[in-house]
Amino acid sequence: MTDAADQGASAEVPSGAAARIGRPSGIAVVYWALLVLAGVALASLALLISASVVRRYLLNSPISWTSEMSGLFFVSLFFLSIPFVTFFDRHVSVTLVTQLLNARWKRVAAVVANLLVVVFCLWFIWLTVPWLEFAQRVNPRTIVLRVELIPWMLILPVSMALTALAILHKIVLILRSPR
Repeated sequence: MTDAADQGASAEVPSGAAARIGRPSGIAVVYWALLVLAGVALASLALLISASVVRRYLLNSPISWTSEMSGLFFVSLFFLSIPFVTFFDRHVSVTLVTQLLNARWKRVAAVVANLLVVVFCLWFIWLTVPWLEFAQRVNPRTIVLRVELIPWMLILPVSMALTALAILHKIVLILRSPR
């Protein structure tokens, strides 16, 4: 990141947010653990696809369950990363409008935008409840490996709950920051 980009990012990030990445403690450790799990999913995805490609071209016999496990690893990678990126405020942001606002209105816009994200997370969780209830009744499994899907499905609402908590934490930091 360039110095100009750092300055732009620091205007949006509450003080100390950047420092939390370097020295995690308390609740930040949970978000780091999720990132480590996302890294494991990424490594597993890369290894599985590589092994399947090698088998396909060298032995003319791809790994039959590559597709189903790749999907699970990819979704896990994505949803396990969201809370970390949110907690440490590392999302890409477009500041075209907010850079025109004064400090007070920037805070208002930040709180409103973050509240909208919390509403989305809660709505997402609400939508997963009947989905998980149905899954509990039918006990879904993957087709080839017969891997139980409920633990993989739980990643989605847990991710959104931790993202909502990260956003609420961010709102508190914004409201506590000096005007």
